[in-house]
Amino acid sequence: MRLTAVFLATVLLAACGQAPKKVVEVRVAEDDVALARAASLAGEGHYAAFKKAIGLYRTLYGKRPLRAKVAAPYVQTGLLLALREKQVGLDSPATLDEALAVIDENTFLAAYRDAALIIAAIPASSRGVQR
Repeated sequence: MRLTAVFLATVLLAACGQAPKKVVEVRVAEDDVALARAASLAGEGHYAAFKKAIGLYRTLYGKRPLRAKVAAPYVQTGLLLALREKQVGLDSPATLDEALAVIDENTFLAAYRDAALIIAAIPASSRGVQR
């Protein structure tokens, strides 16, 4: 009987004691901040900003949970950067190839393939702005 009373008292104390503290994970919105920063940079519309934005999008695209969210602006910025490179005389296919690789990985971006092919066909300008 005494053993039963001790057991019940222990169970009662354990059940009525302080509740275990919940560990709540607070997700810092670093990725959202980086995504907003990349969009802001891409909106500036000049070569250096496009390069910085592409770097941010590349990093974000490397994170699997963000791929669907980042893929379209990543490709758009990549295509704009490739076009800008052609305009200033930099004939480097790396940016365009990167955009095409993302397009190939994401079927919902197939419409961007035509724009990529048009940009690929544009010759690099070596004379600056033509008037």
